[in-house]
Amino acid sequence: MGKWASYNFMVQKLKQLWQRKGEIEIFDLENDFYFVSFQSNEDYMEALIGGPWVVSDAYLNVARWRLEFNLKKETIETMVAWVRFPDLLAPLFDKIFLLNLGNAIGKAIRLDVHTAQRSRGKFARMCIELDLTKPLVPEFEVEGQILSVVYESMEMLCKKCGIFGHRADHYGEFHKRQEEVLQRNDKGGEGNIERSDDGREKEELWKTVQRNRRQRKVANPEQNIQRGSRFAVLE
Repeated sequence: MGKWASYNFMVQKLKQLWQRKGEIEIFDLENDFYFVSFQSNEDYMEALIGGPWVVSDAYLNVARWRLEFNLKKETIETMVAWVRFPDLLAPLFDKIFLLNLGNAIGKAIRLDVHTAQRSRGKFARMCIELDLTKPLVPEFEVEGQILSVVYESMEMLCKKCGIFGHRADHYGEFHKRQEEVLQRNDKGGEGNIERSDDGREKEELWKTVQRNRRQRKVANPEQNIQRGSRFAVLE
């Protein structure tokens, strides 16, 4: 969602993700939809519930095919995504607390394995179903402290309004007209950027992060052997 990709690129990526036990067939449709047919029911179920699936730092929205599906009228109103909660203290890495927090953001699906095992403490990470019809939650309060919500792989999250689907530098005419109406009613902010209760510009509130792309380093095998590389036996 939020990025265009060629048909051949999508076929390659979807087969890498989902073609495990049997062949899959992929058909491109209008409005950037794809129809995928599975030979293996196991592959089908994995594709349906095993996400979130990310291709080139953008999420795939996966759903069962419906007879009433209309390519021209269909709108995507929800999305399952990974969400991070940085700066949490160790006592807050509690399953019940985190799931309640996730349900305050959207609909909590599951915890990341490292978060569930408390094996890493930089941030808690959770899979959450988000409502895209309204602004996403930018922050939350715990014991008087304001903490940020960070959305993974959501480059198209507007940091001026919190709506997914456009970036702040492509702030839509619809939002501008909305602000003009609010300002006429003495309910608007200053210019195109609203302010929070503590005076911060709301563009500062919404935070996103792209997934780390680990690039494989290719070293000279002779140098590895000379230095006694522990990977030399694999080369």
